[in-house]
Amino acid sequence: MTEEVIKTEDGDTPAEEIKSKHPGGRPTKLTLNFLDIAKRIVDDDINAIIFTDEELLFQINEKLSEEQRITERTFQRWKAKSDKVNELDDLGKRFVVLIKSALIKQKRHLFEKFREEPNQWQRWAWIIERKFDHWNIRQKTDITTAGKPLPLLHGISSDHNTQKDTGTQEEN
Repeated sequence: MTEEVIKTEDGDTPAEEIKSKHPGGRPTKLTLNFLDIAKRIVDDDINAIIFTDEELLFQINEKLSEEQRITERTFQRWKAKSDKVNELDDLGKRFVVLIKSALIKQKRHLFEKFREEPNQWQRWAWIIERKFDHWNIRQKTDITTAGKPLPLLHGISSDHNTQKDTGTQEEN
């Protein structure tokens, strides 16, 4: 039986050495086995496109032994570290690459549908803006106005249809 080795910036490192780098707590459950299973599931057919995080984790956990399984909270914590890639070990970086690759597949698929189905463009635009925050134009508008109605021309406010010059209020 050969020893599991992980390629790192410093060369090949025995997997046991990487696992033992958590002196204050339990060894991490983010292992090569976890990553291999997750990659196989993400790469299988259109799983990266159709699975939610919860469903993806369920599929991964089904293939792991009881002691190797993780909770949704752990999965979300691992994903939250994706902005701090420089602080992650090699396995953490591999996890981030896997998750980002799955998101790119999702985005590519949605934009292909958007382009291929011109009569359904609103449907796909709606899904895209809810899935990918940076495409949510309405939310960005709400943020810039701090949730307040946009002021309209000539002193008419959109919230009460009040005309400030005359002091009268229009009823709809």
